[in-house]
Amino acid sequence: MDGKSSLLMSLLRLLTIQPTGIITIDEIDLASLRLDDIRQRAFVTVSQDPFLVPGASLRFHLDPTDTLPDTALVEALLKTKLLGLFAGRSYDGFGTLAMSSPMSSLWDRTLSSFPVLSAGQAQLLSLTRALLQLQTRSFGKRKPVILLDEVTASLDAETEAAVYDVLEDVFIKGAGHTVLVVTHRPAALTRRLRPGQDVTVWMAHGQVERVETVKI
Repeated sequence: MDGKSSLLMSLLRLLTIQPTGIITIDEIDLASLRLDDIRQRAFVTVSQDPFLVPGASLRFHLDPTDTLPDTALVEALLKTKLLGLFAGRSYDGFGTLAMSSPMSSLWDRTLSSFPVLSAGQAQLLSLTRALLQLQTRSFGKRKPVILLDEVTASLDAETEAAVYDVLEDVFIKGAGHTVLVVTHRPAALTRRLRPGQDVTVWMAHGQVERVETVKI
């Protein structure tokens, strides 16, 4: 198991921390929290391999709990620029859906009934789901931390940039969440780092090599 996997699994309490170790977020020891609080409220995770079930509905892929209104699904897909892909001709390109296309039928369609998703579109769909999960999760007054595990590993440079654009605009600037990005391709993130706010942690062989703060 590599260092980045151990890191994420430790945060989610999938690995037991050594007796002398401790992980805190906002001065809260994760070991003091219940597992369901950690995995369902403290973090929202997007993995390297998007979780897609071709026979399941579009609604399932966006809102597995089936608790959010249709308007929330539309707004999220607009933010990740995927609404036109699923709505097709019923989408006018300005965020409006034609009245002749009932939304209920759109959400109930199986994923396999839509055009085959590219690797980048699949990751954007995962980010859409993560965005919607933020509406159903709360950690007291604290916002959940977003964990991204090699989400651009299989993408080309252009698609990788598009994914990071959504991440930056929606999760960081738009909602003010802390985002932990695990990647073996840090160059794509370098120009996006915010001086005085972002930190880069370099790891090798399961250990931290160095920690760098972006200077103003």
